[in-house]
Amino acid sequence: EFQSSLVSTLCASPFELSSDHWTLRKMNKQKYYVKAKLIEPANWYLFSIIPQSDIGRLNTELRNQMFLVLILLASISYFLACIISNSSLKRLFLLNLEMKKIEHGSLKTSIIPVGKDEIGELMRNFNKMVFRMSDMVDEAHKMSHAMKSAELRALQAQINPHFIFNSLDMINCIAILHNIPDIVQMVTSLSKFYKLSLSNGND
Repeated sequence: EFQSSLVSTLCASPFELSSDHWTLRKMNKQKYYVKAKLIEPANWYLFSIIPQSDIGRLNTELRNQMFLVLILLASISYFLACIISNSSLKRLFLLNLEMKKIEHGSLKTSIIPVGKDEIGELMRNFNKMVFRMSDMVDEAHKMSHAMKSAELRALQAQINPHFIFNSLDMINCIAILHNIPDIVQMVTSLSKFYKLSLSNGND
């Protein structure tokens, strides 16, 4: 009965209703969207009646659902951001710790690169730098050892001629004391020979 009354009131003249657009009608302080469509060959009209409050309720529900989805997405995004941030901070803290070890003179350090992002690339480059520094320090130690060995050989080369000359002078003095001119002449000639040979003819 209510539906019949509603149809008769809202759709008193179906010719006034458009078949393409919805028409807003009011009844008992309620608003309705009405649309009429002629069904041909029976000359019947099909009426579509939607209360405006239902449309508003659907909009409200849709808006609430959208807010719920946004809150859910924001929560998930915040959770993922916290995980990524903690991972990045942990790797940066580890990298800083290894740098402090190198600052205190320890080159026996390396870290396991984690991730393929900028921080992971930085960790890999850090390992390469540490290995290169270690090789350079080893090369420097080897060069220092070689230089010390060369200096020692040079000192030995300087000491040996003095030892020979001092020994020949001692033999010469003993030969003079015992008045043996043949030994004096031999030692003097030998001394001149060694001096010329060791100094390449220079004084």
